[in-house]
Amino acid sequence: MEEEDLGYLYENVELALNHGESSEATYRLVLPDNTLLAVNIQSDVIYSPEGQPIKLIGMMQDITERQQMEQQLRESERNFRLMSENSLDLISRHTVDDVVFLYCSPASRTLLGYEPAEMIGTSAYDYLHPDDLPMIQEKLTQNKAAGFIPPISYRYRHKNGSYIWFETNSRYIFDEQGQ
Repeated sequence: MEEEDLGYLYENVELALNHGESSEATYRLVLPDNTLLAVNIQSDVIYSPEGQPIKLIGMMQDITERQQMEQQLRESERNFRLMSENSLDLISRHTVDDVVFLYCSPASRTLLGYEPAEMIGTSAYDYLHPDDLPMIQEKLTQNKAAGFIPPISYRYRHKNGSYIWFETNSRYIFDEQGQ
């Protein structure tokens, strides 16, 4: 066991045996080849007929791979946030059918005057210039099967009511169910 984890292990065993407390904790094990494993240990106390803790039984599960995947996910999320929150371009994610904002980057503040939270839950169509709406709807319909929309220019409404020219590159991203 990793030396730093020993105190925590002894503390949990003492609580179990002296106070009858079950526990669940994660520890690091060092294998003979110095490979480090992360393990989750769950333990329960067995009591004597008099109600005294007499035995500790437990289960240990190797969670090394899960922890590595969680770390990779955290790193990926950190990279995404770094890019999307510092980009001068508006980065967004929408539902496919009604084009409702699911995510909107902070660039919406400087480009359009809206807080990202103000845009989330609203339709992207609500901000389009009325003359550009039919063209955008047609392009979305035409290109859905291809999975991407070639660069397209249109006018988008700023919070102050004026319209700003935007150019968008879009790609459809579907889940396992094709949604």
